[in-house]
Amino acid sequence: MARGYGIYSGNIDRIIYDGEFYWIIDYKTNQKQRDENNKKFEQRMAEDYRLQLTAYAGMLKDLKECRADDIKKGIYLTSIHKWIEIND
Repeated sequence: MARGYGIYSGNIDRIIYDGEFYWIIDYKTNQKQRDENNKKFEQRMAEDYRLQLTAYAGMLKDLKECRADDIKKGIYLTSIHKWIEIND
């Protein structure tokens, strides 16, 4: 990889190509904290996993030799059945 030295490891739960974009989907089973509403939970999960999804997108970009704009990414929070698209 052109990013530098090191070994990257990870398991992408799902990649879908819809003819226009590659979609990276990562399923998360995290639970809300006791004092947390859905909105705060969604914000916390998006922030917690932003770097991971960005790394996955970088690896997919290199693997598929596509542009970063060709990749969409997000998490699906299984505990509240909510899709959250992650933007850089």
